Amino acid sequence: MRGKFLTFLIIILTLQGYSQFKYLEFKLDISASFLLSSSHVVIELTNDSMGYKLKVKSTPWSTEAKYSKNKIDTIYLVSKEEVNKIGELLNEMSSEQIFKGINVNDIMIVNEGRMCKLEYGSYLDKITFSIWSPDCDTKERNIELFYQACKEILKLGKLNPKKIF
Repeated sequence: MRGKFLTFLIIILTLQGYSQFKYLEFKLDISASFLLSSSHVVIELTNDSMGYKLKVKSTPWSTEAKYSKNKIDTIYLVSKEEVNKIGELLNEMSSEQIFKGINVNDIMIVNEGRMCKLEYGSYLDKITFSIWSPDCDTKERNIELFYQACKEILKLGKLNPKKIF
């Protein structure tokens, strides 16, 4: 009897861990300033009866032909394992820790950089962080986890973070 209970408990814990982020959705929106020649990138994870879908859209700021290769509009199916990896990283982020890195007494005036907006949660409840150039003074601003999450989401969308940041 004890062995059956232990087996049942292990199965339940395994299933809970496997579907830990069953309803996770996220959206990463990266907009570069016009001084940078990169694109506007949006990556969005949704979940439906077909599974997890990752919509990737990249739009160049310029309509010149040489930038047309940077245009992307595609959807990938991603695995639960990949979603769980991102979910665990997002779970580690703390708004309190990020807020401690914000210097509300000093306005950063810059012309170049990227606005990174990361929204995640479930269908009805979401948390949103909007951070300017997370690749700049990352450690001093306490945004290492935010920056890492952005890079992992870009990799999941088959984009090179080094070309975006």
